[in-house]
Amino acid sequence: MLSVAPPEAGATRFVDHMVEGAAPGVEIRFFRWKDALRGGYDVFHLHWPERLVRRGVFRTLVLLTLLKIRRVALVRTLHNVRPHEPGGRFEASLLHLIDRRTDLFIRLNDFTEVPGAAGVVTIPHPHYLNRVDGSEFTLTRGRVLYFGIIRPYKGVDDLLAAFGQTSAADLSLRFVGSAKGDRGDSIRSAEELDSRISSRLAYVPDDELMAEIASSELVVLPHRDMHNSGSTFLVLSLQKPVLLPRNPINEALIAEVGEGWIYLYDDDLKASDIEAALTRVQHEPRDAPDLSRRDWKRIGFQLRDAYADAVRVVRQTRS
Repeated sequence: MLSVAPPEAGATRFVDHMVEGAAPGVEIRFFRWKDALRGGYDVFHLHWPERLVRRGVFRTLVLLTLLKIRRVALVRTLHNVRPHEPGGRFEASLLHLIDRRTDLFIRLNDFTEVPGAAGVVTIPHPHYLNRVDGSEFTLTRGRVLYFGIIRPYKGVDDLLAAFGQTSAADLSLRFVGSAKGDRGDSIRSAEELDSRISSRLAYVPDDELMAEIASSELVVLPHRDMHNSGSTFLVLSLQKPVLLPRNPINEALIAEVGEGWIYLYDDDLKASDIEAALTRVQHEPRDAPDLSRRDWKRIGFQLRDAYADAVRVVRQTRS
């Protein structure tokens, strides 16, 4: 059982790939409290545990107890080092309990530190090649794009400040995605001061998001403390270059996918980082990004093996 709801119509959700890429012998059930508590499954695959806790603390405690009694393997994918929006002290204690109860951790890259004593396997984030196609859209030269939910930790203010220091009239900055809190106000204020900036501050359907990405020349994701980024693989699947903060994970991605697709900046994002990346994008030839390690059929078999290993360990240690 996955700890997520059934997939909605769309092209970019992680869970869509889990369903379509499931290997033979793996039956996926989606999360509903009554089904989770009733049992009848071998593995509970947990994503973003803070979301489970916030659905109900007491029910989460009951579920953890039932998983242990029934010898159901608890497998957890480590998407983030910590919740982006931290909860209170009690939530943190419950998340630590989940760490201790986990039977197998799945990390998306080799750099993630595992928060518990259980075994660990690395299974990379998938690409989106079979779900997106940007070939039909016209490129807007000089267009820089930020997309996704606009939250404080995602570095939007840094991007606005850096772009504001550029002077070329043929550059433009586009924001696409819903804004949390007062984030939208800062973008709208910047639009009033600089006609090169535009936005669509709302949820955008997947087909329209594909068009926004495909028509841009460079995507910038200035997330502070970036660790795993599904957005990066969406961009690369559309064969668009992306500018990211430098860290060991993103450096390893360059070695994996090839030159000319991922550009890195150090410390705070600067106007020169954006300008240099765009210059390279416009003048350097490049082959298609190599995303072969991230094929979902391959990942589906890796997940099946991980589930089988977790079930075997649980049944041996709790017999």
